[in-house]
Amino acid sequence: MAPVIPKELIVMMEAMEKRMTEAINGNSEKLDKKINDLASQMDKNFSEMKEEMQNIARKNTELEVKVTDMEEKVQKVIKGNQKVEIMMDYKEMQTHLRFRGIEEIDDEEIFSRMTEALTEYLTNEEEDVPGNIDLIYRVNSAFARNKKIPRDVVVQFTTKRVKEQIYKKCFQTPFTIDGKKVIVMKEIPREMLQQRKSYKKLVDKLRQKGYRFRWEVPEGVSFTHDADRVVIKSLDEMHAFMAKSWGTVKGSTSFNAEEDAQKLRKAMKGLGTDEDAIIDVLTKRNLAQRQHIAMAYKSSIGRDLIADLKSELSGNFERTIVALMTPITLYDVQELKNAMKGAGTDEGCLIEILASRTNEEMRRINETYKHQYGTPLEKDIVSDTSSMLQRVLVSLATGNRDESQYVDEGLVQQDAQCLYEAGEARWGTDEAQFMTILCSRNKNHLQKVFRAYQNLSGKDIEDSIKSEMSGDLEDALLAIVKCIRNRSAYFAERLYKSMKGLGTDDNTLIRIMVSRCEIDMIDIKAEFKRMYGKSLYSFIKGDTSGDYRKVLLHLCGGED
Repeated sequence: MAPVIPKELIVMMEAMEKRMTEAINGNSEKLDKKINDLASQMDKNFSEMKEEMQNIARKNTELEVKVTDMEEKVQKVIKGNQKVEIMMDYKEMQTHLRFRGIEEIDDEEIFSRMTEALTEYLTNEEEDVPGNIDLIYRVNSAFARNKKIPRDVVVQFTTKRVKEQIYKKCFQTPFTIDGKKVIVMKEIPREMLQQRKSYKKLVDKLRQKGYRFRWEVPEGVSFTHDADRVVIKSLDEMHAFMAKSWGTVKGSTSFNAEEDAQKLRKAMKGLGTDEDAIIDVLTKRNLAQRQHIAMAYKSSIGRDLIADLKSELSGNFERTIVALMTPITLYDVQELKNAMKGAGTDEGCLIEILASRTNEEMRRINETYKHQYGTPLEKDIVSDTSSMLQRVLVSLATGNRDESQYVDEGLVQQDAQCLYEAGEARWGTDEAQFMTILCSRNKNHLQKVFRAYQNLSGKDIEDSIKSEMSGDLEDALLAIVKCIRNRSAYFAERLYKSMKGLGTDDNTLIRIMVSRCEIDMIDIKAEFKRMYGKSLYSFIKGDTSGDYRKVLLHLCGGED
């Protein structure tokens, strides 16, 4: 029989159980309250930390902007000092003239020789030429060494009057010595000549269009365009003018970087992306304006614009938009690196960029490439290519082509003969001779060489290259010839080949559309229509789709 538990004990146990339950429930409520209080405090601390981090990021961005502004101010001061020095040198050279093409003779008395020639030249001007000459001397120059021509002669006059009379007269009556025509030039400081090289892209375009222009002092170019006098005094002004006149992306006249940054953030914030808004902003601003937008985006929003674009966009559309946001020299550098990265090499990309850029552009490309990747461009070209193609690309990459307007008619005939004997007139081909002439001579000289070659051989130089060369070397030499003759037509052909037939070479299409849209896309479109009978716009429209098509059509600038 089971033992009987006393009733009093049962009551006591129930009372104890009740008290224990009450105690547990009370402690649980206190514990829950403590946990909730702790969680609230953690949320508050996290919010405060997040806000503090955002403040720090904002302050860092503001500091970066201030540092950038300070660096720009320092550069302006440095440039201002350089301008003062250049102007001092320029004023000192106002009484100098440089004479090119005077044969050097043994034991020459250059002072008496030049004085007699100049006195005879100004015989009818009733000027005391000997009394107005201070110094006469020959000068060494890289140009004379490279061309293997006599050293230039510099004449320093005591006054500007006689110097100006000689300089003006030589435009009507050539100055000669020993029956040979002599080129007469004003003496200009070396630093000023270096600055002028930066304007080569514009000057080449002006010459191509038949514009007359004059150099401004200490920097810039002036000319007449559409009946208006235009004065370009900085590289930014040059790029803006070229985009406005011959580019399809011209920039906004009512530009506000802060507003554009907010528009882009709104287009990418939250679910979904407003691609049309991104296209509308970025294809209606020039490169300089797009860089200001990126800075405003970081300073006002605290985020990196390119990183946001990459996270929101994809495919060829993303690549085109990111390319538009990249400074043009850096973009060329990245394309060159990508062409040599990994297995295989995109020789077409290497040839296109290296054959079509000016010396100044190549100088900036080389500097940026070394800074970006830590190795010289030439070293990567050598490690990734071979044979004669390697030598041609390395030669182009040095950016050392003669960019003067000087033409030696005797050398023209000699070069034409050398090319003929290196190809059509022999069994096999002397490829090195083609490389030497095509990679070093100036544009005016080569154009005359091509005509002389045609007269000599009965064949166009391009046809000879096609019959004598093959593969990538043929493509490289043809690209050089085509860029010398008509750079816009060369790019038009590259665009056509990127879209004709099955498939699209998107790399080439994007690269040319982005890199030329602010330089000469209008001319490229005209050449495309002339060469293929259809508009570039219609080709792009039929070969691409979606947002990728939209952005390319904006860069194209609409139907012809």
